[in-house]
Amino acid sequence: MKFQIILLWLFLAGAASGMETPPFCINKTNLLTDFKFIEVSSIPRHTPEFEGGFFTIIVTSKNGHKPDHFSGFIQVNDQKGILVETQLYPHKRAHGAVAFQFLVSANCVVYSSFKLVEQRFVIEDNPTTYQLQLGDFINAK
Repeated sequence: MKFQIILLWLFLAGAASGMETPPFCINKTNLLTDFKFIEVSSIPRHTPEFEGGFFTIIVTSKNGHKPDHFSGFIQVNDQKGILVETQLYPHKRAHGAVAFQFLVSANCVVYSSFKLVEQRFVIEDNPTTYQLQLGDFINAK
């Protein structure tokens, strides 16, 4: 009986905590002050075949964050709405850091966003999410 009560309590606690927390919105200002474990750079690309930005987002192991606990999701939008939303897998870098790299067309970059999802545990109902509006970071060094 005691075991069943504990299981019921764990189930109810998990269901109650399943509410999604809004993402931390990251911009150029708070990136440098509050989110020092995230680095963002973009390089404009101008070729006859493509015009847009090449983005690199690096997660480092600062302030107790573990880069291998992060997943990346990109949502590419235009003026009319979502064109594509997909998960990006990180590339391992030196010192345990990971990097996400992608290209976004110039006519979509202002409307598009990138989310970093940090899962500290194998199964987590409410991971921490960090959202970057890519238009804020075009030409960021």
